[in-house]
Amino acid sequence: MESFDFIYDFPNPVVVFTHGDCDGLCAAAEIIRAFISRKMEYEIVITQPFSLHSDILRFDNQYNFIIVDLAMNSRVLDLIYPGTLVIDHHSTTEDLIGALKARGVFVLYDKTKSASQLVYGVAGKTREDHYLSQLGAAGDWRINNKELGKQSTVLASSLSLISDDDWMRLYVLANLVEGKKVWQMKEVTKRSTEAWKRFDKIKEQYDTIFENDTFVVRLYPNGFGFASILASKLFQETKKTSFIACYLDSKSSDLLITGRTSEKTDFDLGKVFKNFYEWGGYGGGHKKASSGVIPEEKLVSFYKLLRQFTEG
Repeated sequence: MESFDFIYDFPNPVVVFTHGDCDGLCAAAEIIRAFISRKMEYEIVITQPFSLHSDILRFDNQYNFIIVDLAMNSRVLDLIYPGTLVIDHHSTTEDLIGALKARGVFVLYDKTKSASQLVYGVAGKTREDHYLSQLGAAGDWRINNKELGKQSTVLASSLSLISDDDWMRLYVLANLVEGKKVWQMKEVTKRSTEAWKRFDKIKEQYDTIFENDTFVVRLYPNGFGFASILASKLFQETKKTSFIACYLDSKSSDLLITGRTSEKTDFDLGKVFKNFYEWGGYGGGHKKASSGVIPEEKLVSFYKLLRQFTEG
């Protein structure tokens, strides 16, 4: 796909479903900037891979869909209308490209780029668009830029403070659309400081529930919102393929599992998370960074699976 222009001919209002992390918000901001320049109608839905299917069900075929930076799964596949545009880079989406195209879905996919870089390649025109593409790429570890790395870390930590706070994500998105840098968003810098203070407490509240020479799994009951940071730090600490488990909320028995492994290993986290669907959950992501949700009672199945990988 070389051009985004066919989107402007969509006959219906557009709903943009995007991931609520740094890359997803930057990619969505680029799209909205393009829409504003064309005076197009749109609605934005900030979601997660595990809640995308329920969000799609809120809309009928009177809308055109754009799905950005959200790992596809078979559960979502059956809900997507022909003419939908999927922009993604997750390894689990790659397995469904053929099925998506067979349903009349447009697919812009490249696992070597961030979603924000993919959008910039077909729609970016301004200096502000370029900043968004690079900030999103830094947030998704696609480029090594010290300054943008700092900004993406501050942004990510501010979003972790209240993990399900859509108001905060919409605040960030609106500021990005206006062309503001991370440092110009006062609420972001304020919440980032508060988040790191909370993180210092949460990081000590865990149980190591599985560990061998290859894998380590820790349960952080109150870690939701900080799972990515916790998993990355656990990997840095142990040098093992690391998994963080945390409850989705105080009333839920479902567990979010987030995994991290080395870029130097051939191990594919996707092989772990694709099993979550068989256990009544869902999951996906990248080969080296993935996440998913399973019922708490399936933790034993998860341990058994890790042992199978160890035994080869």
